[in-house]
Amino acid sequence: VGLDAVRVGEWFKAVMVASCAPSMPKLNALLALKGVDCTVDRWKGYSALRRLPDNAFTRKIDKVLPGTATVFKDGPAGLPLGALLDVYTPATDKNGKEVPFLFVVVDIFVGFRRVNSVKSDL
Repeated sequence: VGLDAVRVGEWFKAVMVASCAPSMPKLNALLALKGVDCTVDRWKGYSALRRLPDNAFTRKIDKVLPGTATVFKDGPAGLPLGALLDVYTPATDKNGKEVPFLFVVVDIFVGFRRVNSVKSDL
C-alpha cells in the first residue's frame, strides 16, 4: 500500500462520514444537489484506491463537506500522514522479515493518538 492509496482511503472515509451518506449513489445524489458533478464510478475508483482525486476536485468537495480536503492533504485527525509516510523505511521483525506496511502505519497512528490523549488529560 503506497502513500497515495492511504491518502485516498482516509479522504474517502472522511467524505462518507461528513456526508452521512449510507452509499455512494446517495453521496453522489447529495453532491449533485450541491452542484458537484461526479459519477458513482468515480467514487468506486476512490473507494477501491484505484483513483487519485486532483486538488480541484478535493476543493469542490471541501466546499460542500468542510474539512475533507485537509484529511487528504494532511491526514486524519491532524496527523501529518504524508510526512510520516514519506520517510517510511520498511520495518523488519526479529527474523529480518519485512513487517506489513499497514501495521507500521497503525502503530504510528495509535502511538500518536495515545500521546495526544495523554497530553489532553493534563
